[in-house]
Formats: sequence, C-alpha cells, structure tokens
Amino acid sequence: MLSFKTIQSWLVLCLLALSLSAQTPKKEGDPVMPKDTVLKKTASGLMYSVLKKGSGEVHPGWGDKVKVHYSGWLDSDGTLFDSSVKRGKPAEFALGMVIEGWNEGLALMTVGSRYKFHIPSDLAYGKKGNRSIPPNSKLIFEVELLGVTPGPGVPTYPTFDAKETVTAENGLKSQVITVGDGDASGVDDTTEIHYTFWNTKGVLVGSSLLTDRPMPLSGSRKTQMEFLNILAKKGGKKGDVSIYEVPPALLFKDQAYNANCPENTTTIWRVEIVGMILKPRFRPLDPEMTKTTQSGLKYQIIKLGAGVNPKASDSVTVHYSGWLTDGTSFDSSVERGQPATFGLNQVIGGWTEGVQLMQPGAVYRFEIPSALGYGDRGSPPKIPGGATLVFEIELIKIGG
Repeated sequence: MLSFKTIQSWLVLCLLALSLSAQTPKKEGDPVMPKDTVLKKTASGLMYSVLKKGSGEVHPGWGDKVKVHYSGWLDSDGTLFDSSVKRGKPAEFALGMVIEGWNEGLALMTVGSRYKFHIPSDLAYGKKGNRSIPPNSKLIFEVELLGVTPGPGVPTYPTFDAKETVTAENGLKSQVITVGDGDASGVDDTTEIHYTFWNTKGVLVGSSLLTDRPMPLSGSRKTQMEFLNILAKKGGKKGDVSIYEVPPALLFKDQAYNANCPENTTTIWRVEIVGMILKPRFRPLDPEMTKTTQSGLKYQIIKLGAGVNPKASDSVTVHYSGWLTDGTSFDSSVERGQPATFGLNQVIGGWTEGVQLMQPGAVYRFEIPSALGYGDRGSPPKIPGGATLVFEIELIKIGG
C-alpha cells in the first residue's frame, strides 16, 4: 500500500505537470520553435542564430519598409504569443517603429534570410510588458525577411557647437542649424514639423520621418509636454532646422516612452519646419490700391490670375476669409482647410459681382457694403444688420 507521503508527492508532481501544460498550450498547426544553429551575441545583449542565409548584401536601414514573416514565443515556457505565419499574412512596417531587438536584429539580415532571435526584456517590452507578454519577459522570435523597400533617410545624431548653443532658464538647450525663408508664423498659426529624437547615448528613440506624418503644432493649443508648447509658441519659418537637448521635466518627465527612453531620460531632438498653415489675417483695403464699381463694391487686387473670367451662371471653387470692419473673423474656408464650391448666382451680390472680375489664380480683397451683403437683417449671430464686410478671396477654378 502506498504511504501518505508517496501519494502526496505523486499529487504534487501531477499538479506541477498540469500547471506546466496549462502554461504551454500546444495547438495543432502552431509554428514549432526552431533549434539554434551557431548562437552569436551583440553588444546590446541581443542573441541570434542564422537559420537560413539570404541573397545580396543590402541590409535594411532606419526608415526602410520591411516585409516579414515571424513567430514569437515566451522564453520562460515556450508559449506562442504571436505569429504572422499562423495568420497567413506577412507583416509590413518601417524599421525603427518596433521593439529595439527587432530594429537591431532586422538590420543584420538580408532578403531571403531567416534568423532566430533571443531578445532580452530591455530590448523588448521591459517592465510593463504588452498584452499577452508579461513584464520583464525575454522573447524568442523566428523571423524571415521577405522584402525591403527604401524609406526616407533618418538624420544622424547631431552634435552641439558650444559657441552656438543657447541654454534657457528651464534647462532647454538649443542651436539653430538652418534658417528658412518666407513669412514667420504667429502664435495662432500652425506649423508642421518633422522630428527625430535620440537618447544621450545616440540611440534613436523616435522619428516622424518613419511614418512620413509631420506633427502639427499651434500656439493656441497646449499639450501636456512643455517642450512641444515651447516649439509651438516659438513658431518660425518653413525650412527652419534646430536641435535641442530636452531635460525630462519638459517632456516625458518620470514616464517611459519606450525601451530606449525610460523614465527621466534627457533626449536630443532635431526639428525641421516643413509646412505652415497661417491663420488668415485681417487687413483693410489700401485706399491707394482700391477701385470702386458703380454699385459701391470696393476691391483691391492682391494677385493677378490668368485665363477667362467666370460668368454669373458659372459655379466656382474658391478659398476665402471674411471679417467685419473691426477685424472680427466670421468665416474662413482657409481655416477649415476645405475650399468652397458654389454657383455665383447663389451668393450675396458683392460676391456675384466681385468674383466675375477675377481670373483663376487671382486673389482679391473686397469691401462689400451692406446693400450688397446681408442688408439690414444681417446673418445672425455673427453678422449684424447693416454690416459692411471685408473678404479676401482666391479663385481656384471655374466650374464644379
């Protein structure tokens, strides 16, 4: 007869086996983790083995779009947590937009190669983990590189010139690299920037160039990150390029951004203004440049167009902004970012008459008396009765 201790030990072993099998569910059709070949280790701690050599000598770089098949397992118990192979659809993304272990590992590969990676937690999802990945997990991936499409180049890590660097009271260091041209933006305008930033070791943290999506900044809209508020308020000209050393108190503070940017990290930024959306500014007509028609409509030519003039029966597409004579803005297609299309016989008399004076590409400024606008009734709540109106209109095209 079995002793109580023997039965107890047997039950413990059975429960342990059940626990392990529950932690490592195996499903029919799941990719099988391959065995390592010769295991190599990089300076960062990433370990890899080459399962299959690729063709050519070109390695993907930062910003290049890669197409891969992959499967990923937890190192702790072999649980499969993700697989494009199982889904039957390769993944595509820009190098630099995934965990650091992938960013580093894929740069070692060539098209057609297949690697096995052992990725330590600090090159993966770190202390926080991610969905089905527990905190501090070491991961194993099998990755096959199917294709590479060249992407936008990411700038190199910048170096500050001590003589040109300005340090503000809040600890922000800045240096102007290139001065753009054209009009400078104001507080109410929106600038569009491309940015790239690194930690102080020169490791890339993030870049808008990898997604080709400039970030809009407006001085009238505040964010929780003071550095971005400073950039928005500063504004500048299209083509301006500056570099910054940003203390954590002005950006992410005690929050981690990713594995390359843990909490309380000082970051180095390169910022270029690539676009500007200027809020329309009220300007009264210049008396010396103003002409008046028989109806009392006043107009000033800001920019000449070319081609034929529209007729009252035509439809036109225009950008416009409108103000009361005290400078109060009441409507603007420019601010909405969407031109307006309408028939010239469907609008106020000042528009019907005025736009017929223009040619495509022209920009005119009009002062429209109340009788050619909304008359004594106005257009509540923004336009009072008897109001004289000022419009700046750009004729984009004639016809729908």
